[in-house]
Amino acid sequence: MLKNILLYFLKFDIGIYCCMIKKNIIFIILLSLPLVASAQTVLEKNVLDILQNKEKGEAYLNGYLQPMVTAFGTVLGGGLYHRADTKTFPHFDIAVNAVNVIIPDKAKSFNTSGHNVPTVFGSKETNLLATPGIDLTRLDIPFIQLNLGLSGEFEMMFRGWPKFYLADIGQARYYGVGVKYGLSDLVDSPTFPLNMSVQGAYHLMRIDGWLTIGTFGMNILWSRKLDILPLGIYGGVGYDVTSTNVYTDKVTGNAENSSRELKLKGLNGIRANLGLSFTISIFTINADYNFSYYHSIAAGFIIGL
Repeated sequence: MLKNILLYFLKFDIGIYCCMIKKNIIFIILLSLPLVASAQTVLEKNVLDILQNKEKGEAYLNGYLQPMVTAFGTVLGGGLYHRADTKTFPHFDIAVNAVNVIIPDKAKSFNTSGHNVPTVFGSKETNLLATPGIDLTRLDIPFIQLNLGLSGEFEMMFRGWPKFYLADIGQARYYGVGVKYGLSDLVDSPTFPLNMSVQGAYHLMRIDGWLTIGTFGMNILWSRKLDILPLGIYGGVGYDVTSTNVYTDKVTGNAENSSRELKLKGLNGIRANLGLSFTISIFTINADYNFSYYHSIAAGFIIGL
């Protein structure tokens, strides 16, 4: 019975991974090509409409952009790990991962003055008084990640992606850095071997020159290798804080003489995830599901040395 259950999860793990790779392989290749960005993106045009309409103001802009802050916070805080144990120097692993966030219906509209109007992810079709959205149903972000073992149960993490273009949003780039500390010695049990660690990470994304998104997260991780198959199971619980700075004077087409910096907060908060990894020799594939304000799926291919 246990063997059948594990085989089912193995098929599920590989199925998710293959599905995400198929959907993201063309996306990742396109991100690597030379980019030609337009002078003003759809998002910039919509934000400019809000900034230049005195009846809308900052409260409208906050309601309009807030789902995007939360979605990017979910992406940047996702896919951080596939194991809880830490490597020792000079051992490391390098991964190519992707995180997919499904935009829920609750993120596509907000209420202002008693009326439901589109958010940035909402419909492009709207009345003349409301600012249209970009009609986005999912958000996919790839990244390259390096985990480098240090001494004393510490492990450093570096990840990011160079310039790439998100349709209707703009040209983006991001990086992240983190540290993991192993706690396995505290929970070492010969009858139930379990790896545990704590992790902290910070990510920063810049979109064109007028929008920055920062996410800080703390996680408690656990993982265990299974004996009967080359499988590992892992999970964790964490808390994310996401904030965004909007530099209004840098929005293309904005004629403001004074510089304003608007700060928006995400609704990320508590997150939990559960995943499976499949390892043969130095190669590992993994997939996990993230439970948070917006749910997400992460998958990756790792080479460990």
